[in-house]
Amino acid sequence: SKVYYLGATNGAIYQYSLSTAFDLSTASYNNVNFSVAAQNGYPTAIAFNADFTKMYILGDTGDRVYQYSIGT
Repeated sequence: SKVYYLGATNGAIYQYSLSTAFDLSTASYNNVNFSVAAQNGYPTAIAFNADFTKMYILGDTGDRVYQYSIGT
């Protein structure tokens, strides 16, 4: 399974794999990240749609929700 970390100070989203679902102590960084700094340098929340084809980012500036299409 995957877990995503929101870099609130640099506007990046980081992807980790969990070898045991829901156990953060088994996390390993996948060397995968995505910057949303151009839209919002201080993201505060992340969400995905039901089939993980869209990612939504909230931030503390702009009063907007940003939607990103994501692949597999």
